[in-house]
Amino acid sequence: MRLQANGDVRVTGNVYANGMLLSSSRELKENIAELSGKEAVEALKNLNPVKFNFKADSDKNLHIGFIAEDVPELVATSDRKTLSPMDIVAVLTQALKEQQNTISALAEKVKLLEAKTA
Repeated sequence: MRLQANGDVRVTGNVYANGMLLSSSRELKENIAELSGKEAVEALKNLNPVKFNFKADSDKNLHIGFIAEDVPELVATSDRKTLSPMDIVAVLTQALKEQQNTISALAEKVKLLEAKTA
């Protein structure tokens, strides 16, 4: 474990905790802008989940996730070696909302077409 001068803590290996909280208050953020459904769906299309083992894991436990170097720019970190789970959660949430809107619109069209043919 390394504590860096900028306040970062770097750990190689597992960290066990009863919970994890990420700072997300509006008070801590600037340049806040809505993530469009189109942006989210496009990013989702370019997220490619993989199964893998960590080289340093002697137990060779199976993991599922993403390759940091291969994720869309929208969710990439500056070093392209790490990922922010909350960035991916936000993309998934917005993409799901966009798809739900599409499903609702298509269901309404089907309902209208069924009414015309009845």
